[in-house]
Amino acid sequence: MTIKGDYILFYGIDWPSNFASSPITVYDDFWEPSLIESDNEQSWNNLITFKTAEAYYQSRKAVMARDKYSYYKIALANDPAEAKKLSRLIKLDAKAWDRIRVKAMWDTLHLKFEQNPDLKEKLLDPSLDGKMFVEASPWDGFWGAKRNERELIQEIEEKGHIELRKIGVEPAFNSLGYLLNEYRDKNLI
Repeated sequence: MTIKGDYILFYGIDWPSNFASSPITVYDDFWEPSLIESDNEQSWNNLITFKTAEAYYQSRKAVMARDKYSYYKIALANDPAEAKKLSRLIKLDAKAWDRIRVKAMWDTLHLKFEQNPDLKEKLLDPSLDGKMFVEASPWDGFWGAKRNERELIQEIEEKGHIELRKIGVEPAFNSLGYLLNEYRDKNLI
Protein backbone atom coordinates (compact mmCIF):
# COMPACT_ATOMS: atom_id res chain seq x y z
CA MET A 1 0.00 0.00 0.00
CA THR A 2 1.29 3.44 -0.92
CA ILE A 3 -0.08 6.80 0.16
CA LYS A 4 0.58 9.51 -2.40
CA GLY A 5 -1.05 12.89 -1.96
CA ASP A 6 -4.77 12.38 -1.38
CA TYR A 7 -4.69 8.75 -2.58
CA ILE A 8 -4.26 5.35 -0.95
CA LEU A 9 -3.01 3.01 -3.67
CA PHE A 10 -3.41 -0.69 -2.97
CA TYR A 11 -3.25 -3.98 -4.83
CA GLY A 12 -2.60 -7.67 -4.27
CA ILE A 13 -2.39 -8.63 -0.61
CA ASP A 14 -2.38 -5.07 0.81
CA TRP A 15 -4.95 -4.94 3.63
CA PRO A 16 -7.61 -2.93 1.71
CA SER A 17 -7.57 -5.60 -1.02
CA ASN A 18 -9.97 -8.53 -0.90
CA PHE A 19 -6.94 -10.74 -1.58
CA ALA A 20 -5.58 -9.91 1.90
CA SER A 21 -6.05 -12.43 4.68
CA SER A 22 -9.55 -11.70 6.02
CA PRO A 23 -11.43 -14.79 7.12
CA ILE A 24 -15.22 -14.53 6.88
CA THR A 25 -17.50 -16.97 8.69
CA VAL A 26 -21.14 -17.10 7.66
CA TYR A 27 -24.09 -19.43 7.64
CA ASP A 28 -23.53 -22.02 4.94
CA ASP A 29 -25.75 -21.13 1.97
CA PHE A 30 -26.07 -24.79 1.02
CA TRP A 31 -26.29 -26.22 4.51
CA GLU A 32 -28.35 -29.34 4.93
CA PRO A 33 -29.15 -30.60 8.40
CA SER A 34 -26.65 -33.27 9.27
CA LEU A 35 -26.18 -34.24 12.85
CA ILE A 36 -22.58 -34.40 14.02
CA GLU A 37 -21.13 -35.54 17.30
CA SER A 38 -19.29 -33.00 19.42
CA ASP A 39 -18.12 -33.83 22.95
CA ASN A 40 -20.79 -36.51 23.22
CA GLU A 41 -23.47 -33.95 22.42
CA GLN A 42 -25.39 -33.61 19.23
CA SER A 43 -24.96 -30.27 17.50
CA TRP A 44 -25.74 -28.68 14.20
CA ASN A 45 -22.88 -27.32 12.14
CA ASN A 46 -24.16 -24.76 9.69
CA LEU A 47 -21.23 -22.32 9.51
CA ILE A 48 -18.57 -22.06 6.83
CA THR A 49 -15.39 -19.97 6.78
CA PHE A 50 -13.88 -18.40 3.67
CA LYS A 51 -10.16 -17.56 3.94
CA THR A 52 -10.45 -14.17 2.26
CA ALA A 53 -13.05 -11.59 1.34
CA GLU A 54 -12.31 -12.43 -2.30
CA ALA A 55 -13.29 -16.07 -1.77
CA TYR A 56 -16.51 -15.03 -0.04
CA TYR A 57 -17.35 -12.55 -2.82
CA GLN A 58 -16.69 -15.15 -5.54
CA SER A 59 -18.90 -17.64 -3.67
CA ARG A 60 -21.85 -15.32 -4.24
CA LYS A 61 -21.71 -16.33 -7.92
CA ALA A 62 -22.08 -19.98 -6.95
CA VAL A 63 -25.03 -19.13 -4.70
CA MET A 64 -26.70 -17.20 -7.51
CA ALA A 65 -26.18 -20.12 -9.91
CA ARG A 66 -27.19 -22.66 -7.24
CA ASP A 67 -23.86 -24.37 -7.84
CA LYS A 68 -23.17 -26.19 -4.58
CA TYR A 69 -20.03 -27.92 -5.89
CA SER A 70 -18.33 -24.65 -6.90
CA TYR A 71 -19.40 -23.00 -3.65
CA TYR A 72 -17.48 -25.54 -1.57
CA LYS A 73 -14.50 -25.59 -3.94
CA ILE A 74 -14.24 -21.80 -3.57
CA ALA A 75 -14.52 -22.07 0.23
CA LEU A 76 -11.69 -24.60 0.25
CA ALA A 77 -9.48 -22.68 -2.19
CA ASN A 78 -5.90 -22.27 -0.98
CA ASP A 79 -5.66 -18.65 -2.05
CA PRO A 80 -7.89 -15.86 -3.42
CA ALA A 81 -6.58 -16.18 -6.97
CA GLU A 82 -7.68 -19.82 -7.00
CA ALA A 83 -11.12 -18.83 -5.66
CA LYS A 84 -11.46 -16.25 -8.43
CA LYS A 85 -10.35 -18.75 -11.07
CA LEU A 86 -12.87 -21.32 -9.81
CA SER A 87 -15.68 -18.77 -9.97
CA ARG A 88 -15.01 -18.23 -13.67
CA LEU A 89 -16.11 -21.83 -14.28
CA ILE A 90 -19.59 -21.18 -12.87
CA LYS A 91 -22.36 -21.05 -15.47
CA LEU A 92 -23.86 -17.70 -14.60
CA ASP A 93 -26.30 -15.23 -16.13
CA ALA A 94 -23.79 -12.40 -16.59
CA LYS A 95 -26.43 -9.68 -16.85
CA ALA A 96 -28.13 -10.85 -13.66
CA TRP A 97 -24.73 -10.92 -11.88
CA ASP A 98 -23.90 -7.42 -13.10
CA ARG A 99 -27.12 -6.19 -11.46
CA ILE A 100 -26.13 -7.48 -8.02
CA ARG A 101 -22.32 -7.48 -7.98
CA VAL A 102 -21.94 -4.09 -6.29
CA LYS A 103 -24.38 -5.10 -3.54
CA ALA A 104 -22.51 -8.40 -3.18
CA MET A 105 -19.25 -6.46 -2.78
CA TRP A 106 -20.81 -4.09 -0.23
CA ASP A 107 -21.99 -7.07 1.80
CA THR A 108 -18.54 -8.64 1.49
CA LEU A 109 -16.82 -5.49 2.77
CA HIS A 110 -19.25 -5.30 5.68
CA LEU A 111 -18.41 -8.87 6.73
CA LYS A 112 -14.69 -8.35 6.12
CA PHE A 113 -14.41 -5.35 8.43
CA GLU A 114 -16.92 -6.46 11.06
CA GLN A 115 -15.27 -9.88 11.46
CA ASN A 116 -11.68 -8.61 11.25
CA PRO A 117 -11.40 -5.77 13.80
CA ASP A 118 -7.70 -5.25 13.03
CA LEU A 119 -8.63 -4.40 9.43
CA LYS A 120 -11.48 -2.16 10.54
CA GLU A 121 -9.09 -0.28 12.81
CA LYS A 122 -6.77 0.30 9.84
CA LEU A 123 -9.71 1.44 7.69
CA LEU A 124 -10.78 3.98 10.33
CA ASP A 125 -7.23 5.26 11.00
CA PRO A 126 -7.57 9.08 11.29
CA SER A 127 -4.42 9.56 9.17
CA LEU A 128 -6.40 8.23 6.18
CA ASP A 129 -9.29 10.70 6.55
CA GLY A 130 -9.95 12.60 3.35
CA LYS A 131 -7.88 10.24 1.24
CA MET A 132 -9.28 8.21 -1.65
CA PHE A 133 -8.76 4.44 -1.88
CA VAL A 134 -7.67 3.41 -5.38
CA GLU A 135 -7.14 -0.19 -6.42
CA ALA A 136 -4.00 -0.11 -8.56
CA SER A 137 -5.12 -2.94 -10.80
CA PRO A 138 -3.65 -2.71 -14.30
CA TRP A 139 -6.33 -5.08 -15.64
CA ASP A 140 -9.58 -4.30 -13.87
CA GLY A 141 -11.43 -1.22 -15.02
CA PHE A 142 -14.57 -1.86 -12.99
CA TRP A 143 -13.25 -2.56 -9.48
CA GLY A 144 -9.87 -0.92 -10.07
CA ALA A 145 -8.20 2.02 -11.79
CA LYS A 146 -6.98 0.01 -14.82
CA ARG A 147 -3.47 1.29 -14.12
CA ASN A 148 -0.64 -0.04 -11.97
CA GLU A 149 0.81 1.79 -8.98
CA ARG A 150 3.75 3.25 -10.93
CA GLU A 151 1.41 4.71 -13.57
CA LEU A 152 -0.91 6.14 -10.91
CA ILE A 153 1.95 7.76 -9.01
CA GLN A 154 3.22 9.29 -12.25
CA GLU A 155 -0.27 10.67 -12.96
CA ILE A 156 -0.52 12.16 -9.47
CA GLU A 157 2.92 13.77 -9.83
CA GLU A 158 2.15 15.18 -13.28
CA LYS A 159 -1.50 16.24 -12.82
CA GLY A 160 -1.94 16.39 -9.07
CA HIS A 161 -4.82 13.90 -9.25
CA ILE A 162 -6.01 10.65 -10.80
CA GLU A 163 -8.46 10.81 -13.69
CA LEU A 164 -11.07 8.08 -13.62
CA ARG A 165 -13.90 7.55 -16.09
CA LYS A 166 -11.98 9.17 -18.95
CA ILE A 167 -14.05 9.95 -22.01
CA GLY A 168 -12.76 8.40 -25.23
CA VAL A 169 -10.79 5.61 -23.58
CA GLU A 170 -11.83 2.48 -21.75
CA PRO A 171 -13.22 3.73 -18.45
CA ALA A 172 -11.76 2.97 -15.04
CA PHE A 173 -14.38 3.20 -12.35
CA ASN A 174 -12.40 2.19 -9.24
CA SER A 175 -15.62 0.81 -7.76
CA LEU A 176 -13.83 -1.05 -4.96
CA GLY A 177 -12.06 2.14 -3.94
CA TYR A 178 -15.33 4.07 -3.85
CA LEU A 179 -17.04 1.35 -1.79
CA LEU A 180 -14.13 1.32 0.69
CA ASN A 181 -14.42 5.10 1.05
CA GLU A 182 -18.17 4.91 1.50
CA TYR A 183 -17.89 2.13 4.07
CA ARG A 184 -15.21 4.06 5.98
CA ASP A 185 -17.27 7.26 5.94
CA LYS A 186 -20.41 5.48 7.21
CA ASN A 187 -18.42 3.96 10.08
CA LEU A 188 -16.84 7.25 11.13
CA ILE A 189 -20.22 8.75 11.99
